[in-house]
Amino acid sequence: MNVSLLKFPNKSEWLVVPNGYNTSQLIEIYEKEGWTKFRKFMQPYLINDKDGKPNILQATTVVRRYSNVSEITFHMYDIE
Repeated sequence: MNVSLLKFPNKSEWLVVPNGYNTSQLIEIYEKEGWTKFRKFMQPYLINDKDGKPNILQATTVVRRYSNVSEITFHMYDIE
């Protein structure tokens, strides 16, 4: 399973892109609603930043919570 991770500017969290969304849609929602509303809406999919990179163990936990997969490939995108 391919999973995208988004890093938003000046934030210490990454977003595991949920099924049913693509990165463009989420960026559009973020730009329209602002970080506070976006963060509230996407809270279950947010993971911590670890030395400038996503916490992969935490990301894996999020993915497995919502799907039953055994193999995950992460694709990271840093939005600036």
